[in-house]
Amino acid sequence: MKRLLLLLCIPFMFIGCGGDDNPADAGGRPIADETFTVPGNTFREFRFTVDTDVQQGVFLQGTVEVEDGSIDIAVMSENNFQRWQTGETPDVIYSPGLTPRASFRLPIEDSGTYYLIFSNTQASDSRVVKSEIFLFSTIDVGEL
Repeated sequence: MKRLLLLLCIPFMFIGCGGDDNPADAGGRPIADETFTVPGNTFREFRFTVDTDVQQGVFLQGTVEVEDGSIDIAVMSENNFQRWQTGETPDVIYSPGLTPRASFRLPIEDSGTYYLIFSNTQASDSRVVKSEIFLFSTIDVGEL
């Protein structure tokens, strides 16, 4: 009887282990986990660093949704961010272009400083952006 009861309870244990899909619950470091407004003809940047001597299997993952419009999203290195600010064409790691929403998982393979950019320079009116973007690493060498 005890064995039968145990077998009946096992599926409920797995159902309870579910949890929500919030990336913060999985140990991701928030990079842009907020709702914010990007005025027309401006941009908003979020800076983050990666140290592959300490972090391994690094990736940036998240979703973006723009209310009533679209926005340009890009991820690039610090050098390319500086080039972009001076009007040069940067090499970007990720850019879906002008979009009302995006969902991505982007590997970051090199150490350095990076910028996640939300650009509204193509429009004169503001855009409200809901962003849930986190930086993950599968192994933190400091924890070994």
